[in-house]
Amino acid sequence: MKGVFERKRRLVELIGRTGALEILYDLLDGEKRFKDFEGPTETKTKRLHELKEAGLIEPVLKNPTKKGRVIFHYALTEKGKKLIVDLDSLLSKN
Repeated sequence: MKGVFERKRRLVELIGRTGALEILYDLLDGEKRFKDFEGPTETKTKRLHELKEAGLIEPVLKNPTKKGRVIFHYALTEKGKKLIVDLDSLLSKN
C-alpha cells in the first residue's frame, strides 16, 4: 500500500511544479513543439522530461525538414488526458 501512496504523492508533486500544469493544459489543444511552450528553456526542458517519464506526455516524431532536421512535437498520452479530465471534474464540484 505504501508504494501506491508514494506514486500518487510523486504525481501530485510533479503537477504542482512550475510549468507542469501549463504544459498539460496547452497540450489539450493538440500537439505542440518545444518553442510553443512558455517559460525559461531550462524549466521547459526539465518539465517535459519529467512529464514524459511519468507517462503523461509523449514525443511525436515528425517528418524531417528539407534540411534533414528531425522535429519532435509533444502530445498528451491517454493517462495525461485522463488526469486533466479527472482534475477538472474534481475542481468543478467545488
